Amino acid sequence: MEITWKEKKGSHVIRLNGRLDIIEADNFEKSVIQRLSPDNCTIIVNLSGISYMSSSGIRALLSIYRHCKTHYGKMALCDVSPVVQKVLDVVDLGQVFKVFPNEDQALQFIHES
Repeated sequence: MEITWKEKKGSHVIRLNGRLDIIEADNFEKSVIQRLSPDNCTIIVNLSGISYMSSSGIRALLSIYRHCKTHYGKMALCDVSPVVQKVLDVVDLGQVFKVFPNEDQALQFIHES
């Protein structure tokens, strides 16, 4: 899986491409948590390039979310592919993750609240 980072309006924007499965989830989780600083735990995860997500991928996203909340940050998902949206719906994570159609709307949420 390919992970691309950029900064946008003071937030980390992470774009994923590939499969977020048992093989990739731990590396993804560790690399994100290592890169976040306690004073900037605000991230947007763009999932448009994810073709498959397993329960390990969900666990990694939840772990990153908890890390951000612990450091008073925020996390949003955007550009979620239909395959990933179906997984999120099945496990009823719409209550946990804020999901937006694009990065700009996710950024607006991050900076408004």
